[in-house]
Amino acid sequence: MNSTIEIAKFATKLSFADLPSEVLEKVKMCVLDSIGVMIQASTSKIGKTIADFIRVKGGKPDATVICSKFKAPLADASMVNGALMEIPENQDGLRYGGIHQSSSVIPASLAMGEHMDASGRDFIAAVVLGYEVCGRIAAVTHPKQTLDGFVPVGTIGPFGAAAASGKLLMLNEESMISALGIAGFLAPISRLESFYKTCKPLHGGQAASVGILAALLAAEGIKGSSEIIEGYCKGMVGKPNLQRVTQNLGKKYEIMETYLKPYTSCRHTHGAIEATLKLVREFDLKPSDIEDVIVKIYNAAHRIVGIRYPNVNSSFVDVQFSIPYTVAAAITDRAVGLDQISEDRIKDPRIHELAKKVKTIEDPELTKIYPDKTAAIVEITTEQEEKHFKRIDIPKGDPRNPLTWEEIKEKFRESALHSLNNEQIMEIEHTIMNLEKLETISELTKFLS
Repeated sequence: MNSTIEIAKFATKLSFADLPSEVLEKVKMCVLDSIGVMIQASTSKIGKTIADFIRVKGGKPDATVICSKFKAPLADASMVNGALMEIPENQDGLRYGGIHQSSSVIPASLAMGEHMDASGRDFIAAVVLGYEVCGRIAAVTHPKQTLDGFVPVGTIGPFGAAAASGKLLMLNEESMISALGIAGFLAPISRLESFYKTCKPLHGGQAASVGILAALLAAEGIKGSSEIIEGYCKGMVGKPNLQRVTQNLGKKYEIMETYLKPYTSCRHTHGAIEATLKLVREFDLKPSDIEDVIVKIYNAAHRIVGIRYPNVNSSFVDVQFSIPYTVAAAITDRAVGLDQISEDRIKDPRIHELAKKVKTIEDPELTKIYPDKTAAIVEITTEQEEKHFKRIDIPKGDPRNPLTWEEIKEKFRESALHSLNNEQIMEIEHTIMNLEKLETISELTKFLS
């Protein structure tokens, strides 16, 4: 069976009418959450820098750039919005794929949907399709590709963005195959060597932009490989289980396995953060009480976020991907949000001094249960030699331990409050809650400029 062709066939046939009610509800959750992330990031220094770069670049005003008061060509608008998705590091993701599908799929779908005057139902189908394509490819290649230094937001994200964009362009099967082929050919390498620099958010934008370009080029008759998914998976893992790409296609939707984040940091830190917050609140622990903290985690978390010790000169990316820093923030501020990754907070030496007391250890038993469980065990020893333990197997936000609608709305409101007034916030919420009733997705994007 050819995975690329089967995915293209599925993509062209999928319609809103095929989607179960629980999938519709999850799409709304992901869209509301993602728009909140982009609005929040639009006020950041790097978010403004990227938006200004695209504004000066100019071009045809095809699609909305979130909270920037201008429109840009499709690929450029997607570049900005995809980068915004990656800045706060509180976007949704896939536990067993190591990917943030929303970073490429939702910006591309918003831009192409606005350009095509697509209905809310067509937009929903495109988003579900994008998540589907990203999730299935990522499941085959995770965690090896990440441990080998390739970040799937960039390397896989274009496939999902191309599928979603192609769906909204109403590509036929042959053109959809080419869109996937072109996306895989143009995808960014996204190496970990640059991941911890301030350029990191760009790979979300580039993935969305590439997906848009791939679909547009395919619509013009440019051809791409009909074996691109096979080639990508083989290149990443050698002998991939390609059956996973098409298994239960149309029966089990990948978006249902998506987690939503309560904290502004890498998902690998969330088990440790949650356990720490529970302990400091239960025992009213203060930074001055702490003798040391031991965090036991699985291998992938230990390698990616466990041994990173930022300092006062570190970037926001460095601290988002550090268990020592985020645990220290949880103890000090009893929160890990946008304030904790601000320049002022990062430059506070006290939080870094506390972070030095946090030691991470790989626990073989936790490694065995990953990625089914992204577990962490936190042991805090106080100056009075009291020991407090907490284990988290399934951090908050996982589909098996989900955020409630009210928690998602609260997160959205907090994210949007610095940019929008209460009336605008409620309008966006109401519009997304009725997404399937929209005659055109512009009824949503008009609130986002």
